[in-house]
Amino acid sequence: MSVMRRGFGKTDYNRKKREILPPEQRREMILDAAITMFARHGYETCDVDKIADSAGIGKGTIYRHFESKEKLFVSVIDHCYSRLDEQMRVMDQFVEQTEDIGEALEELLTKELTLYVDFFIDNPECYRILMIERPEIKLSLDEETIEGHYTHIAKMVGRIRDAIKEGLLVDLNPSFMAYCYLAMAGVIVERKLYGKRNTVKKDIRNTVQLLMHGVLTGKHFDCKR
Repeated sequence: MSVMRRGFGKTDYNRKKREILPPEQRREMILDAAITMFARHGYETCDVDKIADSAGIGKGTIYRHFESKEKLFVSVIDHCYSRLDEQMRVMDQFVEQTEDIGEALEELLTKELTLYVDFFIDNPECYRILMIERPEIKLSLDEETIEGHYTHIAKMVGRIRDAIKEGLLVDLNPSFMAYCYLAMAGVIVERKLYGKRNTVKKDIRNTVQLLMHGVLTGKHFDCKR
């Protein structure tokens, strides 16, 4: 018999429906159901009725906690990003303890990429909502709003900006570089989740090498001289 993860099983929802729950706990239960339904059906095709059915509650209960489907979706995004931010806080301690970022750049990139990829492999619903559903497009959020709200992205942009100032990275737009980096991480996640490729460590290693050294060999430059 399969065991559902805490917070994502319909049996758990139906049992909680019969209980008198504090508002915050009820809200968390709705968010868990919404994560599953938005990930499964997508923002456009998932209506509040589906979420209510999955949670084993009435639609009116959802609207007592969230004004609209869009507000619920925004809360789901916040919920997923908060969990990701919590995992990525490990990087703060690593950076603080690193005296020479230049010397430790490969280790830093590997650690950050591993944390990011592992989170989405362990939380595929969050990956589908944040990376495939592209909420920033559906909700018309600009980069400044996203970076100001989700701390791990802002910190990544800040680290890239510092590395550019120190001459460790080429002088390109830091936000653009961060989103390219995250897009490459998404390729690794999708190869694992959907391609069933068991090559995560190798993919991370190859991505870090690509970021640090590019794709052209020294021979190419010799031929151009």
